[in-house]
Amino acid sequence: MNKIVFIAIFISILFASGFDSEDGAPIRQGVHIEWYRTVAPGNQGEAIFIWSDTRYGMRNIFAHKVNQDGDLMWGTTGAVVTDLPGRQEDPVAIVDGNGGVFIGWVDYRFDAEGDIFIQHLDSDGNILLNENGIALAQVEGKQITINMCTDSLGGVFVTWQDKRGGIDEDIYGTHVSANHEIIAPGSGVPIVVDGGYQNAKTIEYAGNNQAFIAWVDYREGANANIYCQRLDVGMNGLFQENGLPIANTTNQETKPRATFVNNETSFVTWKQGSTDSKIFYQFVDDDGLVFDVERPISDQDSTQALPRVKRNSTGEVFIKWTDYR
Repeated sequence: MNKIVFIAIFISILFASGFDSEDGAPIRQGVHIEWYRTVAPGNQGEAIFIWSDTRYGMRNIFAHKVNQDGDLMWGTTGAVVTDLPGRQEDPVAIVDGNGGVFIGWVDYRFDAEGDIFIQHLDSDGNILLNENGIALAQVEGKQITINMCTDSLGGVFVTWQDKRGGIDEDIYGTHVSANHEIIAPGSGVPIVVDGGYQNAKTIEYAGNNQAFIAWVDYREGANANIYCQRLDVGMNGLFQENGLPIANTTNQETKPRATFVNNETSFVTWKQGSTDSKIFYQFVDDDGLVFDVERPISDQDSTQALPRVKRNSTGEVFIKWTDYR
């Protein structure tokens, strides 16, 4: 534990060294509530912060770019992403590679259960799409819980939970190109619509301008399994319809997390079990599963939970988890 604390402090000192104040740089200060925050790393040490607040009465989305010296790059108050009736919240953001950012959010102005909208800001914080945003899913039923990843071409993949069927939550998504061409605008494309709930998804860039998505799947009833799919920019599934099973056992398989390894391979880790749980992992390439059987991340006889995963610049994968040994 001491080593973990030391590393965290060391990183925070390095990150803060470019700022004038040891207390950090204020991005948004006011009497209104700021919440549902996210951040997207930008170019040359910049970061774009996105949040929702109520300065105009209703809950809207705002953004600000901060450079490595702590300077605010988009004026005093930042960029207004939405100034609309109803509520816009739960923003998710992916940079476009040119200093700008795509921002998706859940929008309640037309539907009390939620729709999915998107906006694109350029490197100066200017809005590039319609000022009302563009609907990715504006249909009957609940659309919530956005996940996004880059396509490495300046566009993004966007996925969400979708209950337009009225019973179970499925997973839908779309692709938005750098030129704002959208696959199935206003509706999206079904990624998995099998029986039972599909949720707790994770999506990451998969190489070759594709995306890799994994999720928890209840198509077999109360037993949770892990499935995955690989998507091209046309939103075509490259594995079997409704996904490829990664972990299909009598245990509860939950909490999937994925990352890019190389242009052919993705890595996914998850929690297996409910009480005495363990963390397992698998590689998935163009042909499917790399290992015949999933592998444990540790041989410790202890409860493990809450996996997280990141890849470094040389292709090595690092996994963090909570361990009760």
